[in-house]
Amino acid sequence: MITGNFAGRLCLLAILFFGSLSCGGKEAPEKSGGTKYPTPPEGVFSPSGKIYLAGDSLVQPYSEEKRPQCGWGEKLRDFLDRSTYGKLPSVYNKAHGGTSTKSYRTLGYWNSLLQLIRENDLVLIQFTANDRSSAEDRHVDIQDFGPNLTNMVNDVKRRKGVPVLLTSPVQYYFDSSGKPVRPYGEYPVKVREVAAETNTYLIDAEDLTIAWLTKLGKEAAKSCYMISQNGSDITHFTVEGATAVAEMIATAMKAQAIWPQPEEN
Repeated sequence: MITGNFAGRLCLLAILFFGSLSCGGKEAPEKSGGTKYPTPPEGVFSPSGKIYLAGDSLVQPYSEEKRPQCGWGEKLRDFLDRSTYGKLPSVYNKAHGGTSTKSYRTLGYWNSLLQLIRENDLVLIQFTANDRSSAEDRHVDIQDFGPNLTNMVNDVKRRKGVPVLLTSPVQYYFDSSGKPVRPYGEYPVKVREVAAETNTYLIDAEDLTIAWLTKLGKEAAKSCYMISQNGSDITHFTVEGATAVAEMIATAMKAQAIWPQPEEN
């Protein structure tokens, strides 16, 4: 069983869902509700301290020349302290811009990542934006998206790693009444279904970022996205936005004991 008492987990969940988190990482998003997280895998879970990230341009690292553009994977380690097992996080960001659940595999990135995985390594998997692309080399129909994710989950489990599925954070996209919009249709729904079907950890970044943008409002949220720099990029994060999203994801990891935290004395 995963260590840590029930009260501690409730406290972490309360921090995640009802705390305060601003664009720069000081206000926590409220949970938009409805998500049922899968039951954690049975047995002794002792994370190795290694965390691998598989994903697209929302996750990947960027050079200083690209600033202020930033992937949330660059900031994740900043919000993960030493775990219950005495491990400090080592985050290996293997995300690549423009990739989907299809092209990440066909370009060889997935196989390269799999060769690195050892027992109890965490593998966070986040795709969607490019699966919906019209480009033939990356487009994945919704009926194939689920099987692609399932194959990734099973590949990680065969390596004795611990997969974690993420829905994609939403774009800077608001309706006429100023409410943030869920732009990815059935794809996040399919991520949730695969997580439930395979009993895999789920971090619902779509729900979390919808709640975050709802609280921030359209004007305050603008500086969190690259639209504030060029007026057209509604998808990618600035350093401020990536930092806020990384904190949400790290807090969700702690709340579900994906990254178990020492209990307070």
